[in-house]
Amino acid sequence: MFEKTLSNNQELTFEYLKKSAPFGDSLSDKFMSSLKIGGSYNNAALLLSDQCEHTLRFSVFDKNRQIVSMDTFSGSLLCQLQNALERIEQCLIYSASGGAKLALREAAINAVIHRDYSFSGSTLINIYSEKAEVVSPGGAVGSLSVSDLKLGISQPRNPILAAFFAQRGYVRLCGFGLSSLFYEFRSSRYPSSDSLIKISENVFSVTVPLLSQPAEEVSAKHKRSLSLKLPKRKKHISDLQQENILGYLATHVTISRPEVQVLLGIGQTRALNILKAMVKSGQIRANGYGKNTVYRLPM
Repeated sequence: MFEKTLSNNQELTFEYLKKSAPFGDSLSDKFMSSLKIGGSYNNAALLLSDQCEHTLRFSVFDKNRQIVSMDTFSGSLLCQLQNALERIEQCLIYSASGGAKLALREAAINAVIHRDYSFSGSTLINIYSEKAEVVSPGGAVGSLSVSDLKLGISQPRNPILAAFFAQRGYVRLCGFGLSSLFYEFRSSRYPSSDSLIKISENVFSVTVPLLSQPAEEVSAKHKRSLSLKLPKRKKHISDLQQENILGYLATHVTISRPEVQVLLGIGQTRALNILKAMVKSGQIRANGYGKNTVYRLPM
């Protein structure tokens, strides 16, 4: 297993983890012990360090398949994932349904956590006018099939990475994003949801159709919430982020602060500020206390 073998580079630093709120406890003794074998760093440490040798490439194409932009994210996998989620939000904020965005974020999170890092190639996220693709080196773990994935079965290839990201709220949605993808497009023009996930011996790819639900075709519940709660003015980024939260709650009972972070690709402080503002304006209500707080639409 790649992450549990010794790293060839033992001169590792973790400055990004140290400065990234809310990850102040990331370098606890217990955490650091999982990154070492007999006092030496393993490859999980390398992947989370500032010296990580793997990259994530994020490309945007126009309708003629010409490259509009290409970003290569490097450094700690945490940094790469946060950059990718921010770019997904920027690229799809006007053009995709909430379900498509959620599915794409889940596919990106799964790719970063579960890809096979014994391959040196980059994790790829490609955004086209009608679809998005997430391509990661390494097929499914073991003999898992698309049918198994649809049933929510998972088997982590990199358990140390999976535990790290789970403790920080990124894997609370594990399984739901791919399930949302299948649900979102079950009745769409695509004949088979099985074609959205392709597995070969060395590649795992997820395709997310972006135009099966045009931006204006939101649920009636979502429209009603927006018409009652959002001011009639030019929308700023905070309004659009609130719409995404309301769109999520139109098809889910509750949402938590970590889920908002993943949904919008933002940090803890920003997520809390948005949720507090929405509670204050009456768009949503809070239930529970502290880390157990969840948010739902008013009755």
